[in-house]
Amino acid sequence: MTAPSTRRGEFACISAIGLLALPFVARTAAPGLFGGIDPRAFLLLACLAKLAFEGWGAFLAHRCAAGFEPGTNVRRAWRLLSLGLLGFFLAQLALARYQIVLGTQSPFPSLADVFFLAAYPLLIVALACFVKAYEDAGFPMGTASERWTLIGLVTGLCLLLGYPILAPVARTEAPLLEKVLNLAYPLLDLAMLVPTAFLLRVTLRFRGGNVQRVWMALLIGVLALAGGDIAFACFSTLEVAQLESVVDALFIVSYGCFALGALAQEDLLNR
Repeated sequence: MTAPSTRRGEFACISAIGLLALPFVARTAAPGLFGGIDPRAFLLLACLAKLAFEGWGAFLAHRCAAGFEPGTNVRRAWRLLSLGLLGFFLAQLALARYQIVLGTQSPFPSLADVFFLAAYPLLIVALACFVKAYEDAGFPMGTASERWTLIGLVTGLCLLLGYPILAPVARTEAPLLEKVLNLAYPLLDLAMLVPTAFLLRVTLRFRGGNVQRVWMALLIGVLALAGGDIAFACFSTLEVAQLESVVDALFIVSYGCFALGALAQEDLLNR
């Protein structure tokens, strides 16, 4: 794929993310407008959109990995990112039986959570490998004191914002496994945000540059994933029905942005 066609692919990906997430945003903002539409149509659209972005993102990340020298941290990072997205794809595939075939909400917890839980560590290590690759390339990562300060700031901010939302989830009388999972996913997102903050700190030096496109897409993907997990915890445990469409919109944006980041990296490799 040539650079111009890759850029067209990025534009098409952004358009697809917006168009696929829009119905769920609109359904949240004005639920009365969709009263005549079978809810199963939204289940079908959400499931297919997630599968498409997860599968495509995994494929693109695998292809990016092949563009780097064997044994390098950046190649390892893209390979792990590909495997993490593949884990999300397999998890969504496990949910597809309920959402597509049966046209109903999938149970929680379920087999899909095995794949989801396996995917998060892969993504976390992938982001850490990206940080290491930047360090190996000679980019300034800050002193040890600055690094710990950044970790503390990110952790503190996440806890400050997350506690008021997740504390009610922890206090519910939901089944123990359900409660543990609803708390585990946002905590895993927190672990993802720490290396992402380091990557953002470095790439902000390339304001408007091509490298920044990759990491801004991945950053939005991580943030949307964290938002989706928190919204899902409130939806499933606190039974806040209005959040159902918010969850779908955020996960579509998240998986779409992971694929977009890989597309942007392909553009760099093709230059």
